[in-house]
Amino acid sequence: MSETWDQMEARHARERAEKLQELVALAERAGPGYVPEARLPLQTIAERVAQDYATTVSALRGPGKERRASIPRQHAYFEASRSGWPMTVIGDFFGGRDHTSVAHGIKRHEARVIEAAKSRRSMRARLGLPEAPEGSGACIA
Repeated sequence: MSETWDQMEARHARERAEKLQELVALAERAGPGYVPEARLPLQTIAERVAQDYATTVSALRGPGKERRASIPRQHAYFEASRSGWPMTVIGDFFGGRDHTSVAHGIKRHEARVIEAAKSRRSMRARLGLPEAPEGSGACIA
């Protein structure tokens, strides 16, 4: 059964009230001197990612769909999202892309990170090396 218009509006009002309560509780836990961390500028994120991948910011922001541009761009989406930027703003910065493209790119980047971690664990097991501590960033050797 689908909900009526009035039921939907009532549900949305409840959800907004719950979200507001969560934010108030978060602010209270943070204390009176809490100042939210400033977002890292998108230009800075793009420059750092471009440097890490040996590409240019214009390649990240350009229309190219080839892997040499899309993989670093997806990494930049991920970093920008972690920094607190809304997906619509990220998409606008990176060549006017839609927020759904940004969401897809973030998921692709996360999948690559997970797959790389599985591959490292598998390689360590085949070589008879002990498990690396979680989050250690330890390489095979």
